[in-house]
Amino acid sequence: MNSEINEIKVCVVVPVFNRINLTLRFIESFQKSEYHNYTLVIVDDGSTDGTRYIVNETHPDVVVLPGTGDLWWSGSTNVGVRYALENNYDYVMTINNDSEVEPDTLGQLVEVAQRHPKTIVGSRIMLDKNGTIWALGVSVDWSSSCFLSLNCFHKNVEIINEMVDPLPVYCLTGNGTLIPTCVFIDIGVYNGTWCPQYHGDTEVTIRARSKHFPSVVALGAIVYNNDFASDPQFSFVDELFSKKSHHYWKPICYIFLTYSPFKYKFNVVKQFTWVRSLVPQKYRNMLRRCLGKI
Repeated sequence: MNSEINEIKVCVVVPVFNRINLTLRFIESFQKSEYHNYTLVIVDDGSTDGTRYIVNETHPDVVVLPGTGDLWWSGSTNVGVRYALENNYDYVMTINNDSEVEPDTLGQLVEVAQRHPKTIVGSRIMLDKNGTIWALGVSVDWSSSCFLSLNCFHKNVEIINEMVDPLPVYCLTGNGTLIPTCVFIDIGVYNGTWCPQYHGDTEVTIRARSKHFPSVVALGAIVYNNDFASDPQFSFVDELFSKKSHHYWKPICYIFLTYSPFKYKFNVVKQFTWVRSLVPQKYRNMLRRCLGKI
């Protein structure tokens, strides 16, 4: 890696809430990075397990920023993004504290980013070290009810031998993603109002895409996303209405209504009109009172 690339300043932003053991594991993994011109920024959004004090004591070189306790992923990440903008970093890397990285991951991301200016660069996210892929970016199919899908989910890593590197993708998750700070200056930060937890990452890369900042995956930059022990089990209602669920209605509706082509929005309206015709009149009156006119 040439000396010019080594001068690129990266702010690595990690939003956390409790799970101090995973945070310490992540820090130890990341600090083995062969690329050294970075600052690790932990945004502690109201942890009750002593995260802030333990990190300050055990890793004094890590910056710990406090949250308000109700920021969720997007709001917490925005705290780190604003820190990066205020301190003139060249890139922001977002990553989760339940992940681990290879020593050359950050260097690979920076090298690809420098070869592709004004491009958002994601990592090859792996489920394990045995060759199972978690995601190579995200695809969008506006005609599908599940219009966001992980590329190559649960595929064997050997398939990357047939791919171009870096791999162009529609959008990205926020785990191991390197974003030029000029992107945030141009399009703004993460949408904590409509996408507080899940899909805040994909929304910002879709928004960036609409402003001519494409996304790619650096196939040589590896992130292991393999800790699912604490994943919550949701009821049907919570699947739709809990911010902790990736099926939470608010970000899904927002992304679809904001970014899908008009013809797909029109199809949804047609389908809703058809469904409305099946509702008996007495129930329509009840729905009017509860939800407004339909």
